[in-house]
Amino acid sequence: MRPWVVGLAAVVVAVAASKNGIALRMRRLETTHEEAFLQNLKSEPEQRAVKTHLMLGQGVHSVEVYFGGQPRVLIVDTGSADTAFPCSDCSGCGGEHVNPFYTPTKSSSYVTCHENAALGFTKCKSCSTDDKCVFAESYVEGSGWEAFKVKDRVYFEGNPSVTADVVFGCMHTESGAFLSQQADGIMGMSQDPDAIFLQFFKSGATSMKGFSQCIAQSGGSMVIGGLDRSVHTPGAEMVFTPLRTTGYTYWTVSLDTITVGGHRVDVASSVYNANRGCVFDSGTTFVYLPSSVAAPFQAQWETAVKEAGLDERYTTYREGGEYLILTRATLNKLPTIEFTFANNATMRLPPSQYMVYDGDNMYTATLFFQDFAHATIIGASMLANHNVLYDMTNHRIGFAEANCDDTAAHTAMELITDIGGDTFTPEFTWLQLISQVPPVVAFVLGMVALYLVKEFSLAMTSRLERDDKADVGSAYLHVAEV
Repeated sequence: MRPWVVGLAAVVVAVAASKNGIALRMRRLETTHEEAFLQNLKSEPEQRAVKTHLMLGQGVHSVEVYFGGQPRVLIVDTGSADTAFPCSDCSGCGGEHVNPFYTPTKSSSYVTCHENAALGFTKCKSCSTDDKCVFAESYVEGSGWEAFKVKDRVYFEGNPSVTADVVFGCMHTESGAFLSQQADGIMGMSQDPDAIFLQFFKSGATSMKGFSQCIAQSGGSMVIGGLDRSVHTPGAEMVFTPLRTTGYTYWTVSLDTITVGGHRVDVASSVYNANRGCVFDSGTTFVYLPSSVAAPFQAQWETAVKEAGLDERYTTYREGGEYLILTRATLNKLPTIEFTFANNATMRLPPSQYMVYDGDNMYTATLFFQDFAHATIIGASMLANHNVLYDMTNHRIGFAEANCDDTAAHTAMELITDIGGDTFTPEFTWLQLISQVPPVVAFVLGMVALYLVKEFSLAMTSRLERDDKADVGSAYLHVAEV
């Protein structure tokens, strides 16, 4: 789910690691000292700054990961499942990528359809003549790819000591935005079994079934298997909202209300959570709400703007793509927008965050009202400036206001894996239970159920026939008595 992704300049990241987690920072760090390992990285290691470049306004973040010793720059996307990039035999793949195409080596192997099923990964789309697992992905904005599944040794840049055997996609075709972007490929971080953070967890390389992101326009950081609490703004506490069980592997939550300048948008929560639901998706640049929300949102926007004493030029909310001329003082008078999720977890968006500066005092908004995604999408423009925790173990998403700018001076990194806070349990659904039943068992249970239904039907038919005969006999008896 990556609309508006057009291209991406190279993003180089680095890693600080411990036995419990890997901290990915959008800067290059020096090798971690042994003392830092013993202290679980309670103090931040000395680092050497390297410029991290993102295409202005795109909001797409990438990390550098090594596959069989070969570096890949990959877009981090919490709204998709798979990790994939072009391989040496890819025909028609883009020529703008940062690195040469991946070449399978002695450390790598193709994953067969049988092996893929045994490992519990997402089902293959098809099997090649030599039993290689073929899978594919397509995205909302029209791009896509097809690949063979390959397994190789993987580590994040700067820390080859924390590794895992990871299954990923070796692309042999790609289309759309993948052809022109500079990033080599994509790293899906949804709750799908193929996600890299889950593979690291299952291998024992990390001890927490989750990860966190702290996104800034200049870069940011990510922790695989934990959280860096040092980026939180003073006094900020992480709040938590439960994940929804929807049948999808997205990071789906319940959005309860939206307020504009303190005025509640008159929309039922069921509207925000319809279809695919409300999804946290770092691979989508902006925020997308159902089109039916536009009119009630506009009503509260107008009220809030008038209360702020702004003139009529600003009383109409202009959707992204339409520009406003704003001074800094006028910008700061625009209303703060708040999204409140289940468990009363509220994310605040000041105007400086939902309005994007485009030069010469020109700004454009980053909230859209469209139905193309069949979901409410919380994209990178809203997630920025928050430390966001994606936690499968405790069935939750957490977030806290944070200084995610990679140039910010953090005196001590607090890398933790035991986060604390509110925890939740998954919603029980029959569909979820059935989906866990092996196909053979499901077939046998289905046949037994059909047999029982048939026997019950025959028994009921026989009983009705006996009752009918009894009724007829009773009628004759009454006639005889008359």
